[in-house]
Amino acid sequence: MDAGSSARLWDLQQSIPEGRTLLRVHGIENINELEASPDGRWCAALRVNGTITVVNARTGIPPFAPFPVQPTYFIGRSHRRMQFSSDGNYLVFQGDDTVSVFDMRSGKLLWKMSANAGKNANTRLVRAIFLPGSSHLVTADASGTVKLWEQATGKPIGKPFRRSASADAGLSDIAIH
Repeated sequence: MDAGSSARLWDLQQSIPEGRTLLRVHGIENINELEASPDGRWCAALRVNGTITVVNARTGIPPFAPFPVQPTYFIGRSHRRMQFSSDGNYLVFQGDDTVSVFDMRSGKLLWKMSANAGKNANTRLVRAIFLPGSSHLVTADASGTVKLWEQATGKPIGKPFRRSASADAGLSDIAIH
C-alpha cells in the first residue's frame, strides 16, 4: 500500500526488476489489512469502514460488491483478521466476536457464527483459520476453547477442545501447520 491509497501486487517468483508494478488497485483507501489468495486469483482489502473489497488479482477489478463486516476503527485489542482457504474458494473474516465465511465463486456470505457478542471477555475470538488442504475451519477463543467447523456450511464437527482448567492464562493465538 502507498500514500496514494493504492494497493500494489508484486510477483516475487519472477525475475522482474525491482519497482515494477504488476497491478495497481485504486479506490480502496483506509485499508487495515491485505490478503492474497494462495492460488493467486484474489486480493482482499479489509477497510476501516467495515467492508472487505476483493479484486481479481490479474485484472484489479472487483467481481462483486464489498462484503460488509465489523468496522475496524478501533484497532487496540481488536483481533480482526481475514484468510483465504488454500484453494481460494472461501474467505473467512474473524471479528472480535463473529466469524463470517464468504464464497469467492458467488460473492455471497455462506454463514456467520457469533460468540456471546462480547458479554464475557473470555468468549472473545482470538483466531479463525482454515486447515490447509481440507474443508475445515478452526476457531479459538480467549477461554481456550478450540472448535472445528465445516467451512462451507458452518456446521460444528465433533466436540470442542478445551484447555485444562489448571492453565494460568487464556488463549491468545493458535497456529496450525
